[in-house]
Amino acid sequence: MIYVYLFGGLRIKNNNKDINSLGSRKALELFKYLIINSNQKVPLYNIFETFWDGFEEENAKTNLNSTLYFIRKNLKIDKKQLYINFNYCFFDSSKIYIDIKEFETILKKRDFKSLLEAEKIYKGDLLPENANDSWTFSKRDSLKKLYVDTLSSLSDIYCKNQEKEKALNLLNKAFLTDNTRDDIWLKLMSTNLENENFIAAQSLYDEYKEKFKNKDFSMLSNKINMINKKNHSNTAVLNGATVLSEEEFNLIVELEKNKRTIDYCIVMMKFQNIEDINYVFDYMVKNIRKVDIMMKKENNIYILFREIKELESSKKSISEKIHKSLNFFNKKYDLFFI
Repeated sequence: MIYVYLFGGLRIKNNNKDINSLGSRKALELFKYLIINSNQKVPLYNIFETFWDGFEEENAKTNLNSTLYFIRKNLKIDKKQLYINFNYCFFDSSKIYIDIKEFETILKKRDFKSLLEAEKIYKGDLLPENANDSWTFSKRDSLKKLYVDTLSSLSDIYCKNQEKEKALNLLNKAFLTDNTRDDIWLKLMSTNLENENFIAAQSLYDEYKEKFKNKDFSMLSNKINMINKKNHSNTAVLNGATVLSEEEFNLIVELEKNKRTIDYCIVMMKFQNIEDINYVFDYMVKNIRKVDIMMKKENNIYILFREIKELESSKKSISEKIHKSLNFFNKKYDLFFI
C-alpha cells in the first residue's frame, strides 16, 4: 500500500520503502498537485497553466503524458488510477493513505477521541517546501484553520475538566501555529490569568499590541492593575457567542479598530427591567455566531458583531433579526448601534 504524508513536507512510502524520487522534479511537483486534488476531475487547463505556462497546448499535453508516465512507473500504479480523459486528469486515491484526507475525515466526528487523533496527524503546515506556490495557498490555510480549531476544542474540554495545564499547552501550540486569531489569543490570555501566569499574560498582551501597531490603548491603562490584582477571567466560550468581561470586551473592540479590511458593529440593548436581561442574554448567547462577542453591564447587553462585509446593510439586517428572534419574550428594550 502507498502512504503519502503532506503535513510538514512530502514523504512517500510504498510497501514500507521510502520513495524519494518519481523520475524527475516535475513529476514530484505534479504528484503533489494531483494528490491534493485527488478523486476529482482536474481540468487540463489548470495543470497546463500551473506547470507548463506559455507552452502550446499540444506540447503541454505531451509533457503531461510523459510526466504521468514517470509517476505511474515509480509508484507502480496503472492507468486506471491515474489518467487523462478528454479535458481533465483524474487521480483515484481510494487505495492510497493520504494524511490530509485522513485528518479531514476524522474531524467530521468531532468527539474527544477524534480530536486527539487529528491533533497527532498534523505534523506541520501542508508542504512547507511549496510555501510560495499559489496552488497550495487555499488548502494550506484551510487545514491550518482546522488544526487550530482542533486545538481550541481540545483546550475547551480540558478546561471544563479543570485540566488547565493541558489546556494551556494546547493553546500555546495553537497560538504558535496562527497568532493572528483573536479567539485563540483571548483564550490564551484568559487561561494564563486563571492559572496565575501573570507575566505570560502581560507578555502576550504586549506582543499582540506590537503586532497590531496600536499606539493608543488608553482604555487598557489599568491592565497592569488587572493582572497584578490576580483577577480571574470572565471568559466563557459557549455554543454560540463568546461571553467576556467588560475589560476583555473593550480590548477586542480596540483590536477590531486595527483591522482595515473588515468592519464591525456594536449593538447596545437597554432593558427597562434588569430581571429581563438574564433570560434574553442566555438565549442570544446560544443563537449568535461564535465569532461574535457579548457582554452584560448593568441594564444593558452589548454585542460586538465581527467580520462585517457591508456595514450599513448589515446593521439593518442585524436589527431586524434581533427583534424578530426576541418577539416571543415580550420584553421591553431599546436597541442602539454605538
